[in-house]
Amino acid sequence: WNDMYGKLCSYRHKHGNCFVPAKYAKDQRLSNWVQAQRREVNKLCKAYDESRSHFPEDEKVTEVEGILYSSSGLVTVPDVGSFIPTKCMSLDRIKRLVSIGFEWNGHKRRVSEIKKCKKMRERIWNDMYGKLCSYRHQHGNCHVPRQYAKDQTLATWVKRQRHELKKLCKAYDESRSQFPEDEEVTEVEGILYSSSGLVTVPDVGSLFPTKYMSLDRIKRLVSIGFEWSGQIYEKRWNDMYERICRYKREHGHCHVPRQYAKDQKLASWVQLQRYELKKLCKAYEASPSSTSQPPEHENVIEKEGVLCSSSGVVTVPDVGSLFPTKCMSLDRIKRLVSIGFEWNGHKRRVSEIKKCTDNKKRLNDKCERIWNDMQ
Repeated sequence: WNDMYGKLCSYRHKHGNCFVPAKYAKDQRLSNWVQAQRREVNKLCKAYDESRSHFPEDEKVTEVEGILYSSSGLVTVPDVGSFIPTKCMSLDRIKRLVSIGFEWNGHKRRVSEIKKCKKMRERIWNDMYGKLCSYRHQHGNCHVPRQYAKDQTLATWVKRQRHELKKLCKAYDESRSQFPEDEEVTEVEGILYSSSGLVTVPDVGSLFPTKYMSLDRIKRLVSIGFEWSGQIYEKRWNDMYERICRYKREHGHCHVPRQYAKDQKLASWVQLQRYELKKLCKAYEASPSSTSQPPEHENVIEKEGVLCSSSGVVTVPDVGSLFPTKCMSLDRIKRLVSIGFEWNGHKRRVSEIKKCTDNKKRLNDKCERIWNDMQ
């Protein structure tokens, strides 16, 4: 017992308290010993409570170092209870444990720490919400980029809010997909509420609020126009598509230079579309489905210059075959093909260099003929 008491004193000196975790990898024996002291005192208190619940009226009670002693040998530890000391939990041991601030109620301590942790998490959420409100005030929207150099923590937090809501919507969709017919549904500030506690966010889905994504948090985010779905990314893609359309009207083609001073974002976006398509083509070529012969019954049709098979494979002329993804969907491919988007930027540059070389050669030949005529 003295050895374990010495270890507990060392733990207190190092951590500032005697609250050894139930799972303490560094010294599990110490953790078990601490639990045993608590159990022993609780057992004695329970045994005393079953016999009598207070000091006899004629008993003399004194207090020493925060412990109450009665003339009958009864001991009372504040916030724990009263009991008669035993050999295993003697008065001397109780005094020594109380003297170092031993925490008899481990469960209450854990509850208080959990409450403290909850308050801290709530404060962090409110701080991030305040940052998002400031961003909205400054930019006019809540479209925090995924890579936001000024405050990457805010970008990560925004992403998590979307992820949490989508996760809850998915969990609800797997259980049931609509309100029960007999449920009463009301609408408040653009959010639908059912009598069963179900919440529906427009353009996102239905869900049951949780501790992290509570109804209050959903309301606050909706009130500032928070965009839950990936519509923001679709909007950005459409904006860039409009820019490439304008570029084509001005220049007659979609070959935006890599270094385009007027609109470098457009140049980078064009490069990204080429990269995404080529990456998908390469993935398809490496898959087993590309080497195997297509089934005889597979139906292949041509839509707006793109070949589409019944198995979902899409073939872009002069580029390759692929399975469309969310980032490079069939609709996006069609729209880019429809304006004559040049997927092979390298080939275009090679052809332009060759054309420029041919023109230069013809010009030199013409100049030489004129010179010879003049001679």
